[in-house]
Amino acid sequence: MVIRYDYGKKEVDACLSVLVELMTILGEFRDNIVLVGGWIPYFLMEKDQHEHVGSLDIDIALDFQKISGDTYTTILQILKSRGYEEGKQPFIFYRTISTENGGNITVEVDLLTGEYGGTGKSHRTQSIQDIRARKARGCDLVFKQ
Repeated sequence: MVIRYDYGKKEVDACLSVLVELMTILGEFRDNIVLVGGWIPYFLMEKDQHEHVGSLDIDIALDFQKISGDTYTTILQILKSRGYEEGKQPFIFYRTISTENGGNITVEVDLLTGEYGGTGKSHRTQSIQDIRARKARGCDLVFKQ
């Protein structure tokens, strides 16, 4: 189990900064993206309860059935224009930010989507515009409100 002291404050703060940036730059898709994963408790817990450890990566669920390819700019174009770099896996992006002391911290962003519909069972990813998001069981449920 991860405890608060396993994560450095600078790294967690950098990740939170990238999360805020992501939600801002992808605002046009706000109805079809949802934060999932390790950052959820941070936003759900009351401040006077236990302090959440934060997270060192960001997991974003994309609704592949609703995100159209007919947008002025695509998710990939937006990410690249803001300095996000594609990882070796098509659903992973990295954002490197500078720290106050002149160092760099790299934050991993994982793009996830539902596993049902779209590509068949033998595929690990779903196509969304010009990116490929990783299929994750249950991910489609976050869009069923």
